[in-house]
Amino acid sequence: MKMKLVGGVLVLILLVVLAYTVMQDNPDPLAYQRDAEIRIVVEGEREHTVDFDMIMDVKEHQFTVDRQDDDHTYTGVLIGTILEAVDADVQGAEQFVAKATDGYTVAIPASEFVGGDTVFLVYKINDAPLSPAGEGGSGPYRLVVKDDEFGQRWVKHLAEILVR
Repeated sequence: MKMKLVGGVLVLILLVVLAYTVMQDNPDPLAYQRDAEIRIVVEGEREHTVDFDMIMDVKEHQFTVDRQDDDHTYTGVLIGTILEAVDADVQGAEQFVAKATDGYTVAIPASEFVGGDTVFLVYKINDAPLSPAGEGGSGPYRLVVKDDEFGQRWVKHLAEILVR
């Protein structure tokens, strides 16, 4: 009886040590997203910062994009909702320019960007956080225009949005 109890305790200790080791080897997968920020600059003057906590406070949306050879489910928030959350004055804006950390830039008409349901700030793909560029991923954040057939206006590694 005592041997079974001792054996059970040893197994429990082994499981705790193993779980601790796995946690040390696999740090928080969202850590780099928590540290990332997106700048929103209105007319070159007023600047807003969007961070992870702000994004998590906004209503989350999931949608699937059907592409030629693969389908992916994205999780994110509507860009228009983020602009409202930071109180960005976008009245009278004609276009939005999304910039990536690598310099890739896309201009999107204001009519699509605000008030619609097609332009998203995405942070997950297939229920997994977007991986960093160093790992071949498109994160920490990605701008997705879900109705773009070929994704040419999607912006990986989103860093900044200019309102013009």
